[in-house]
Amino acid sequence: MQTAHARTTEATGLTTRMANHFGHKCDVERLGDRTRIHTRFGVIELVPRDDDLYVSAENEKVAEIAASHLERFAREPLELAWEG
Repeated sequence: MQTAHARTTEATGLTTRMANHFGHKCDVERLGDRTRIHTRFGVIELVPRDDDLYVSAENEKVAEIAASHLERFAREPLELAWEG
């Protein structure tokens, strides 16, 4: 499991854009404040909290997918700090 954190004022908006984008291609679950995107490579989990976005990815491939899409959808510079 890989996890990342980003400081961003658009955490909720990014989560919504990711869910809408992937919702056309794969299953998306919204569980309270958590959004889980089930890609064919594994699960991405997004948790927006105020000015923070927490991201979990099942493996490195899914982390790369999450990072590339989040950076593309961000309306301000986004720095993801990955761990794991």
